[in-house]
Amino acid sequence: MAVNLNSIRYNIKELDKFNDGIKYQIDVFVPMSLGWIERMKFITETSNQRVAHQLHHVKNENGFVYFSENVFLPTKAIYHYYFSFEANHEFIYLKKNNQENYQTVSRDDMWKMSVNYNVPSWAKGKIMYHIFVDRYKRGSLEPLKEMPNRSIHKS
Repeated sequence: MAVNLNSIRYNIKELDKFNDGIKYQIDVFVPMSLGWIERMKFITETSNQRVAHQLHHVKNENGFVYFSENVFLPTKAIYHYYFSFEANHEFIYLKKNNQENYQTVSRDDMWKMSVNYNVPSWAKGKIMYHIFVDRYKRGSLEPLKEMPNRSIHKS
């Protein structure tokens, strides 16, 4: 069964900020034309964890089925997320790239969001370099020449 997912809408609204994360209201609006909709979930994924948050049916109105839930997300630099639900007993994913296969999800298909993670003002617009000194090894065993105002560590 081919399903047109372009008419599904969602909204993520910030409710409260805490030191360790943010509480969001997640709303999803699905057209009734897709059929019987159930088991709506908001799925978040980090580098080491995937969590499914169950959304609850709120109402049917103006040709849409409304789902909603308040979700607390701990502070993380990046969350990847998508939605899953059943339409007429068929399992479907609502994701960023729904053009081809709506029954699988890859990391590239997910939307991204940062939670309570702010770039310090001194770092905005700057370029930062990280030098991993443990990656360097001297290629020669010859002693280094002394330089004025410089210290050469034996290690």
